[in-house]
Amino acid sequence: MTRFSTAHLSARSGAVRSVSARLLAALTLMVLSCALVLAMPARAFAHPDPAPAQPSAAPGSTSGSGSSTAVDPALTQTVSGDEQLAPAGTPVEISSGHVDMGPRLTDAGWDFLVRDDSGAAPVWRSMDDVVFRVGEAARMEVPATDAYSFIHASGPAYVIPQQQLADVPWLGWNTQDPGVVSRVNGDVALTYGGHAGEGQFTAFVDSGNFSGPTLLWNSEVATSQPVHVSLNTHTHANWVFTQPGVHLVRLTVSAQLTDGTQVEKTVTLRFAVGANTSADDARAAQWPVGSEGAAGSGSAADNAQAGQSAAGQSGTAQSGAQGSQNSAAGEAEIPLRWVVIGCAGAVLLIAAGFIGARASRRRHQEAALAARTQARDSEAEEESCQR
Repeated sequence: MTRFSTAHLSARSGAVRSVSARLLAALTLMVLSCALVLAMPARAFAHPDPAPAQPSAAPGSTSGSGSSTAVDPALTQTVSGDEQLAPAGTPVEISSGHVDMGPRLTDAGWDFLVRDDSGAAPVWRSMDDVVFRVGEAARMEVPATDAYSFIHASGPAYVIPQQQLADVPWLGWNTQDPGVVSRVNGDVALTYGGHAGEGQFTAFVDSGNFSGPTLLWNSEVATSQPVHVSLNTHTHANWVFTQPGVHLVRLTVSAQLTDGTQVEKTVTLRFAVGANTSADDARAAQWPVGSEGAAGSGSAADNAQAGQSAAGQSGTAQSGAQGSQNSAAGEAEIPLRWVVIGCAGAVLLIAAGFIGARASRRRHQEAALAARTQARDSEAEEESCQR
């Protein structure tokens, strides 16, 4: 009788330990899965069309903008010094495919061009000749979270995403021209010079690594908002327009050469946003007079006219604000990481406490049951002996 009871209790104890172990393993797996999801680079926007998008790409190791240092295979490319340069005055509308803007340094001097990689072979083009078509395929819902509250859209926005998307230009930048890599001393600065167009323009990167989005440029902030870019790097970002129409974005690329010379070039990027926006209007639009050095406002279409663009004018590259921007991005990253780690630790401690308390209670119950069983067995043996 006693032997049967002891074996029975041992089996129950083993079952309790097995259940507790499985519960702890399940909770641990849940915490690790949540941490892994939070660590992955975020896809900021949800496309209304449920059809699957093309493979995503994260930013490469580039600037001090908070971007991830993991280089996505989709961003791996080689830029050679003998790539074709399209003659100035060759207009083109780019509505899909891979495109970078970037500095180029040749015997002709320092320039800021578009490297059009949407065709069979890359071609460098004058910024004045290029219009980026941002059509209906780019309409996306803005995430309804505080992390993206800097985007002030009343409905779907037009987005050139950080990840490549069919029928939308995949616009980024690179500092991989051989002349730039060999003759620039330090980083290259991309300085925001303003926006002209209806609604708001923003550009940001989704970095992952618990840090959320890092805002690069915002048309509602009337400052230069420089971004420092390391040499021989390649990055893509999210470009967001809250309203359709003609949009102009002013950027200056500047650097110091190894001989101490300061070089810079200011250009105007042209976007025809929405299906009904004319690429010709975008190409003819001029930068608003008096808007140099600050965030532009108003409709770019109101300034459209035949003639030369103001894109070739030089501006002053300012870099003082970048340090504080990067510092703020780093400060924002650290608390969130520790919050996630703290939550994970709390869950594990609670789970361990729960399992420990349950096991302790079970042990006490088993001990009491064993004592009662032993007492009954003893009484039964005494009665048997008396008979």
